[in-house]
Amino acid sequence: GRNASAPTLHVVGCAFSTTHSAVMGVPGDEGLRPLQVFAPRIEVFRMGQSTPNPGSNNTLSCTMMLNFLQSPAKRHFYVVSNLKGAFGATGAVALSDWTGANAHLRVAATPGGTPGFGYWNDSAKTVTSYVVASIEAGETLHMSMVVENSPAGQDSPPIYLTTGGGAIVSRVADPDASTVLAFPVRVREINSDPGYARPLLVLAARWTAGTSASQATQYPLQPNRITLSLISTVTCHMRTRTYDAISITVANFSNAKAPTGPVALSEIACTSPPCVWEADSTTMFAATPGGTPKEGYWDASKFSLTLYLLREVPAFMLASFSFAVTNPAVGQAYPPLSISSTGLRITTVDTACDASLTCLVPSPSSLNRHPLFVEYAAFTITKAGQSNPNPGAANTITVTMAVNVPLLLGVVFVLSNVVQAKGNAVLSVSGETVAGLGVNSGQLVSATFGGASYSASLGEDNAERA
Repeated sequence: GRNASAPTLHVVGCAFSTTHSAVMGVPGDEGLRPLQVFAPRIEVFRMGQSTPNPGSNNTLSCTMMLNFLQSPAKRHFYVVSNLKGAFGATGAVALSDWTGANAHLRVAATPGGTPGFGYWNDSAKTVTSYVVASIEAGETLHMSMVVENSPAGQDSPPIYLTTGGGAIVSRVADPDASTVLAFPVRVREINSDPGYARPLLVLAARWTAGTSASQATQYPLQPNRITLSLISTVTCHMRTRTYDAISITVANFSNAKAPTGPVALSEIACTSPPCVWEADSTTMFAATPGGTPKEGYWDASKFSLTLYLLREVPAFMLASFSFAVTNPAVGQAYPPLSISSTGLRITTVDTACDASLTCLVPSPSSLNRHPLFVEYAAFTITKAGQSNPNPGAANTITVTMAVNVPLLLGVVFVLSNVVQAKGNAVLSVSGETVAGLGVNSGQLVSATFGGASYSASLGEDNAERA
């Protein structure tokens, strides 16, 4: 480029004019001043995208205009660089023009190559396009290409357009900050935010507040069903260029009993449609990559359940299901569960959680429904009496007791310190005589429910002296 010159005008053969007069440029328009030449530059370079979802195919759109002729004769080419977080196979990548003007047919992946392609370098994160048909100065081009987004969240990086061949100029892209994307989400404030069209902005995957766990019973040694509800803020793809599988592990079901190996997942019955979860949530998961649907993998040594994703799960789709364990024999406080993932890392916004494992919030407000909270067994009523205080006389010892938890067949009660009583006892429980039980033990003969009381009478002979 150069500044305008000051040309002069004179008329040959006119006696009345012997001096040169300066010619003024066109007022108000710098570009029309005589011999004013602008430096080569990129007048317009804007970029946007179709989705901020991690791991998804993403269409990057580019609008550009240069102020000089771009010609295949001069081997002009473009390099778009710093496409951080974009993934694709190194080699020719198809370009398109969403306006229908076929601007993409003006360039190729190699000099003189097939029109409609650029060359993607996955390690350098650049795409190079060689001009194969002349592009006039001031001509606006619209081109787009498809890449795969990073599986991790990131902000939109600064992206550069550099020209090569005749003139070497560069410019950073103006990000699309106005387009409202229609990517599939179910939260209005995300869906209506125009900032998500900025190129290569990728949302961090996280679990929503609806991700939770609960249990069916808090009683020791009882069969228990753990219910899990999982909701992610992003669409989860079962595999991408950067990972082969997504696994989700929920851990710290402390002291829960189940054999190591596949465990069946059960759907949650819908009693009042419409339900908020997908009807076939269990078919999303398997115990191994590509394994049998409706299973998870239970690790008895780690008290953990691992699920492998079998199909794509849209953002904000609730997966809700249950699985069976047995509660421990001894009461315990609620163990804080953790949830982690591989492949696509899904986190929460809870800063109190460990950096690698995120807290799984129990769903119900009732402590009894917190997973693996187990009630400590205790007597709530214990009373004892007798029928006859006289020495050497037959006597009936009556014991009344109640416990706060259900009792299973095989639970043993021991009545100790029955001093100086003689003979073999006959035990009657709730009015039914049970023979063959020793004086110092009684065996419950049927399962009961917490809070029920039982009277046991022991027929004995008193000692012959006080």
